[in-house]
Amino acid sequence: MINRKNIYQLLGILPLLVFLRVTRWYGFTYRAWELAFLTGAALTSAVLALSAWRKVPVRDIVLASSLMLLSGGLGFLTGQSSLTGFYSRWQGSIFIAWYLAVRAGLALAPELSDGLVYDPYAVRPKLASALAVLALVWSLFHKDLLVSVALPMSLATAGLTLACRKKC
Repeated sequence: MINRKNIYQLLGILPLLVFLRVTRWYGFTYRAWELAFLTGAALTSAVLALSAWRKVPVRDIVLASSLMLLSGGLGFLTGQSSLTGFYSRWQGSIFIAWYLAVRAGLALAPELSDGLVYDPYAVRPKLASALAVLALVWSLFHKDLLVSVALPMSLATAGLTLACRKKC
């Protein structure tokens, strides 16, 4: 069933989808990455502002992708070649590093999930952080985005879902 919370969660992934579409459309060139990060950062700002205004919590993984797009957009906007070079070198690992930062924040300060961030794994925050660390380590050794991001995040999510069901 689609309710207000689900609509905002769908809106939350829109900037990442636009980001991926723009990079693909323009052929994964430096200009494509720049345009994609700037567009994604602008959309992310709008979605986060709307979520804050409507007092709808942002899901943990959406917050991680938002932070990645905002920091990448800021890097391109300010001409920080060291940041954009770092993003270019560690593509998939950047997203997982931001996800790990969000998970660590939720594990160390659980009050963040009270209205600000929706944490589907609130019953097992340390396990969620540990699996994010494993996903990050995995991504550091694999360059392909499917193998470096999609596979470890899917396995971590499946493991967390099973662990949370057993504990609840």
